[in-house]
Amino acid sequence: MSSPISFASHEVAYPPYTAEFDPYDRGYLIVGGGGGESRTGVPNRITVLDTSLRSSIEDVGSIDLPTTDDCVTSIASLTTPTGLKTLACQASGRRDRQAGKDDHLLSVDFTYPSKTLSQQAHLVDAKKKGLKTQAEARKLGKTRVLSQKATTGKYANAEPVRLSPAKRRDVSTKRVGAVASKDADVSEIAIFDATKDVLDQSAVVDTLDLSGKDAEDIDIWSSSESEFSIAWCQSEALYLQNFKYAFSQGTYQAEDRKEVYKTASTHHRNLKQCRFLTEDYIVALSGLIANRTSELLIMHRDGTVTQRYPLPRFMRTCAAMDVVQLDRDPGTGAHQIIIACGGHDGSIHICFTEYNPSSPIPTSKPRKFSNLNDVHNNSVCKLAFSPFFPPRQPASSPMSIAASTQHVRLASLGIMSNRVVVESIALTSTPTTPFKATEEKGKPGTPTVRWVLSSTTSESMLTWLGLMAIGLAVLVAAITFQRYRSAGAGDILAPLRLMPMKEYNIPGATPSAAGRSSVFSKASEHLSASSAAAENEGVAQVAQAVNMAEQAIPSDTDIDDAKVQSLRELVDEHSSDSGPGSDGETSGAQKVILVSPHSTVEDQVRVMVHEAGHKALDGAKRFSELAEADRHTWLERLKATGRWAEEEGVTVLEGVVFSEFARDVGGAIRDAVLN
Repeated sequence: MSSPISFASHEVAYPPYTAEFDPYDRGYLIVGGGGGESRTGVPNRITVLDTSLRSSIEDVGSIDLPTTDDCVTSIASLTTPTGLKTLACQASGRRDRQAGKDDHLLSVDFTYPSKTLSQQAHLVDAKKKGLKTQAEARKLGKTRVLSQKATTGKYANAEPVRLSPAKRRDVSTKRVGAVASKDADVSEIAIFDATKDVLDQSAVVDTLDLSGKDAEDIDIWSSSESEFSIAWCQSEALYLQNFKYAFSQGTYQAEDRKEVYKTASTHHRNLKQCRFLTEDYIVALSGLIANRTSELLIMHRDGTVTQRYPLPRFMRTCAAMDVVQLDRDPGTGAHQIIIACGGHDGSIHICFTEYNPSSPIPTSKPRKFSNLNDVHNNSVCKLAFSPFFPPRQPASSPMSIAASTQHVRLASLGIMSNRVVVESIALTSTPTTPFKATEEKGKPGTPTVRWVLSSTTSESMLTWLGLMAIGLAVLVAAITFQRYRSAGAGDILAPLRLMPMKEYNIPGATPSAAGRSSVFSKASEHLSASSAAAENEGVAQVAQAVNMAEQAIPSDTDIDDAKVQSLRELVDEHSSDSGPGSDGETSGAQKVILVSPHSTVEDQVRVMVHEAGHKALDGAKRFSELAEADRHTWLERLKATGRWAEEEGVTVLEGVVFSEFARDVGGAIRDAVLN
């Protein structure tokens, strides 16, 4: 399967700071920036890029602006039948500002080429002749819409500029706009009628005083042709104001502004950008100061934060965000909204939320779609989605559209970089609520599919898989706890044995005598568990190993179970009839004292008395025959257990033998089980 995201990049001759796609998604991207008021030779420019092909980007036209003015910092565009009317924020030069003149809103008219590159690819060479391949640019003028005080200051500027969203391309859209002051003596937002031929202060319908705090971002929502909502965020708060504007009469009526959200402290978090998700829900990009990370806050217009979505920590503080609305289900009104955030490390995080009006919380928690790493070498300063208009679905063959591939494009710019990157994100179709399709008088049929970034079917499947995994984990935990409770607190291995252990009677095995070592009783328990899965031949081998172990245990009472005696006392007690012979061998009537490591207690010893020739004495050594390291170990153990003292000397130790036989028996049993 091919990747759902492809990209293309293009280098411009200046550092770009702002970008916007054609409001009707006709395949063009407008980019603005420049070197500002400098003598470096870097131009101030607005460029038209053809992005209709997903594999390449083509520069089809531009307009150079005076280098005596500042660079272009923000743009917004109105559509015309042949191109665009672009509004650009560009502050006047320092000399003009000092003289009290600051025209900060530039208007440029662009006329598109005859065909986009995508359209030209389908034409034969003969039809390509005579096509206009370059865009034409014409400067309409530069004016001021902010008040005089809002443009006064050494570094005063105007940004951002924002227009209300455009409707579908075959509908005549009347739009309002807003622009905010930046680093001026007075902070304000000017709301203006964007349909005016000449944009100046006569087009301003309202001015919002921001009480000395600049607006970080602005967004506008259009409920109808005359009803609008404007949202803006300052570093510590987000505000909303509803207003009505009748374009024909020029009448304006505004409600009181409302503080939707306020941070506890600017030292804890600050707001970077805001966008409308729906008429009632807004998403804000918030930076967390303490750990230098960011998160998305989805809130209702009444101030209730409904969702919080932390962004990946490796992105650090994010400063760029944009959203795009996908088409709605005609029956339920459900639709997806894609959100993109640009990180300080040059990466882009793409997520989406599902809006369902019938749900108690209409906006779902954002879900990650993809992380695009190393898109830029430095921090991402601007993100812009192309608007999405679904293809028309004729009633005669409604499902033919579902087989096509639709894309939404995302443009990104990086700080200190001349690179423009455009990502093409593939969408998938999902069936809509059944609705009768009609096609009357040229009207398109009712959609039978809608487009999503991730199918709701796959989301439901992931949800059910998650619930099944949780249920399985709870079941395993319950069974484990039940096994532990039934086995008792003494058996710490009980939780690992989920199934009951079956006991076997091993043929030929003799029961252990009272007082014998616990190591063999524990070995018998493990052998019983292991024999549950053994074949008849394996069972016989295990029984033989157990019999060998039983024969190694004397019938006498283990000395270390009785009162502790020193080795000297034991040697004296058995001196008449025990001890090794002169040649290292023992006679049949003699008894030998065997010292061996304790089987269950570390750093302890076991002392036993055997008749000469007993199998337990195989491999036993005198003290003088032991290695130097082993001698030291035995002396420490004997002193610790009270069997020997230094003042007794090592001569008494020549009357006993030392063995590691207990470990050899355990190895024999283990080999019998495994083989």
